[in-house]
Amino acid sequence: MLLPVFDTTEPSAAVRWYLSSLWLSTDSHGCLSSQYIQAEPPTNKSLSSLVVQLLQFQEEVFGRHVSNPPLTKLPSGGALCHILAAAYKFKSDQGWRRFDFQNPSRMDRNVEMFMTIEKSLVQNNCLSRPVIYLSSDIEPKLLGKLKDIIKRHQGSVTEDKASSSNVVVPIPTSLEEGEASDCCFYCEF
Repeated sequence: MLLPVFDTTEPSAAVRWYLSSLWLSTDSHGCLSSQYIQAEPPTNKSLSSLVVQLLQFQEEVFGRHVSNPPLTKLPSGGALCHILAAAYKFKSDQGWRRFDFQNPSRMDRNVEMFMTIEKSLVQNNCLSRPVIYLSSDIEPKLLGKLKDIIKRHQGSVTEDKASSSNVVVPIPTSLEEGEASDCCFYCEF
């Protein structure tokens, strides 16, 4: 979902967390996040802890082991400050004193917070929806299942292979023994 979680005692990690808290404290990026953290300015440790909690909640509620997740997990890499800004804004808007990912009564609100984070990432061009090209060689029965999966993950299907972000093709049937292990039917969102 985010950048790797750093040991807050490591000097380079402390600088990264400091820069994140500095970014959240200024309004120069247009997120107005500083108004949402005034009551309790984040520290290196609190930001690191929040990121760990966000990652744990996301894995428990949207992870691979969940049969019908309410949302797709956020992709890893970049946008950490936008994620944190959206989380702090949501906390402020809800009137929460603190984040609470363990309380079952807050489950729906926490899922709503992730939806808000996702919307913020899309608005700030940090996250784009997948545009999938499905090969015409895919069996019709499987094609329907794939379209349902794409729709569930808020992607879209295109007929133009050149404009797609992902291409799905069937596994070739004429493989020599041992070559099949080098192929997979895989699509990442």
